[in-house]
Amino acid sequence: MGGRVESGMIQTRLRPEAEALPMVPDRVAVRALTLEDGPAFEADVPPWALRSWGDFGSLITHGAAFGVPTADGFASLAWTYESDQEHDKIGVATRSRYQRLGLGRAVASALILQSLRDRRKSPLWVTTRENRASTALADSLGFSIVVEEKWLRWTPNHQAPPGL
Repeated sequence: MGGRVESGMIQTRLRPEAEALPMVPDRVAVRALTLEDGPAFEADVPPWALRSWGDFGSLITHGAAFGVPTADGFASLAWTYESDQEHDKIGVATRSRYQRLGLGRAVASALILQSLRDRRKSPLWVTTRENRASTALADSLGFSIVVEEKWLRWTPNHQAPPGL
């Protein structure tokens, strides 16, 4: 009946205001997303990407998103997946064949600049300790851990009932 408990550590990271702003490499074609990019964005991000916005239009209207376009969508994307009056939480997704090329860093840098300069908000990075790619990217962008918390998730027992 019971299921099982999964656990891990969540890190919330902040970028010091005095830290030099990240540079978006000239060699990477990063652009701000528009309403027309909705279908391609949704095809290339994890299912939780729009959970707090409800839809892509709300993200573009109230948040921000950047991408590196390809012929069939985006190689890498960064977006504000949550926002309040003071902070923008940053999400980044890069297609596996484009990883380790600096594209995630490029789109995240563009979003950080947008958050700081235009939106006047502090970017936040939230990830699990176990997500090595995310923690490495956060480190390279100047984010420091401000709090680390244990998370627990109860998963249902997926055993089939007897006789099936």
